Amino acid sequence: MAATYAKHLAGLTLALADWTDPALIQLTPEADAVLLAFQKVTESPLGPDGSFAPIVKWASRRDGAVARIAGLLHLATHPEDGWHRGHEDDSVQSRYDHITPGMWQALMTALTEMWEEALDARRTMSLGSPVAALDALLKAR
Repeated sequence: MAATYAKHLAGLTLALADWTDPALIQLTPEADAVLLAFQKVTESPLGPDGSFAPIVKWASRRDGAVARIAGLLHLATHPEDGWHRGHEDDSVQSRYDHITPGMWQALMTALTEMWEEALDARRTMSLGSPVAALDALLKAR
């Protein structure tokens, strides 16, 4: 697996090394529909009363970050010609279809532990924050 990864990464690096323009991957109509649906899910929580309101500047970048990660996965899947192929819906969706409830729970547990460690580390610097959401989290610990 490591050798294949190294080979693909080296090939992709060499193939794109002389490019001066950004490499753009066009979405197929199906993949574009998936991204649009994903963006619609984000819209409501970004509103003033939404769950993303305290982190709106960060959360508003989420959809673009997901699209860029999907693009990188697409290039990793098609290292020889990924920039010429449309990014297909199954390339996006298949990345997440195999996740089992146990995998999801393990991920959530690990991320929660990392989050709590990060809050504890931040709390050692200061017990409060001028950012209201962070301040409430720090004071709740």
